[in-house]
Amino acid sequence: PGIGYHFFVHEDGAIEQTNKLETASYHLVRHYGYSVGIVFAGSFMNGKIPTSAQLRAGAHLVAWLMQELKIPLARVWGHREFPDNMTVCPGGEWTQGNRWRDLLFERIGQIQQGAGLKTMRHYMLFPPGDGAAGELFADALGYMARFRPTVGFSVEEARGAEYVTIV
Repeated sequence: PGIGYHFFVHEDGAIEQTNKLETASYHLVRHYGYSVGIVFAGSFMNGKIPTSAQLRAGAHLVAWLMQELKIPLARVWGHREFPDNMTVCPGGEWTQGNRWRDLLFERIGQIQQGAGLKTMRHYMLFPPGDGAAGELFADALGYMARFRPTVGFSVEEARGAEYVTIV
């Protein structure tokens, strides 16, 4: 394949699947046939670590892969932790300095325990039913068509969303 990993995690947390999981992606010497390659955008040296959005998205991705492929956390390794792979990837801050591996693993554990999970992605919160609510709703139709949020009037429901737009 042309790309040497299966997933790419952008700085904003967006994830792209670059190869099917069944594809033997050449990202590790002698280990590509049974491993999944995930790359985080950036160079994690000299105190720099992935963004919080990358860590959050990457943790969700790894937790899902662990569940689907029956991978224990002890088998989640950085590139250089594999034998015969002479590289600094995933950076000097992976296991030293800021130790972003620990941050990632902590978040994976939280996800596996259900902590901090949001039940919906985007909620659009309108004020409770007065005359203005209907007008606001009509004004927001274009936004709703484009972004497809869950729409409602409940602050409690909005707390279950990852993103909330307040009208």
